[in-house]
Amino acid sequence: MMRGMLAVLTMVLAIPAKAEPITERAARSQLFSPRGSSVEVFPADFLGPVEIKALEGYAAEFDYYAAFAVSPGDPAENGSAVGLANYHSENAARNAALGACNARRKTGRPCIIVAVTRPRGWKPRGFQLSVGATTGFRTEYRKLKAPKAMAISPKTGAWAVGRGDGGRVLASCNRRAADKGSQDCRIAIVDK
Repeated sequence: MMRGMLAVLTMVLAIPAKAEPITERAARSQLFSPRGSSVEVFPADFLGPVEIKALEGYAAEFDYYAAFAVSPGDPAENGSAVGLANYHSENAARNAALGACNARRKTGRPCIIVAVTRPRGWKPRGFQLSVGATTGFRTEYRKLKAPKAMAISPKTGAWAVGRGDGGRVLASCNRRAADKGSQDCRIAIVDK
């Protein structure tokens, strides 16, 4: 459990408070492969070996970054357990899973994170994207001629790419994010 908390703290500290856009070249050096992920299950007194094995298998089916939250003591049939995936960072996935789990919780204690899905070979980096956005970066963004931009929504995992200074890309990203309950898009990658 301590190792997981230290990894999250390290990751959060590695990301600037106000993330400035980076270039395509810088993004290429920071992003993980969209193929392959790893799962970490965090020990909890209510998880036995059978539950841990099942959770590992379930979490392995999700694209990174994913987080899985449960409310200790809330019966499984209440449906408070949540697994959410394809966020741009582990921290964003954790926040989304905890929020959704606590909103569904009827009894039991506040929700906790029991597992996360990360890219294979994960180490904290200053710039991260979801599997979907990483694939979009590789297949769409890199093919565009500058000026071009990529916008991401930290809260929802939404993203968009396009030519220009970023205004239309930002609007497109916010439309996608609005479908998931937020409009927090920001320009993450820009090449002029």
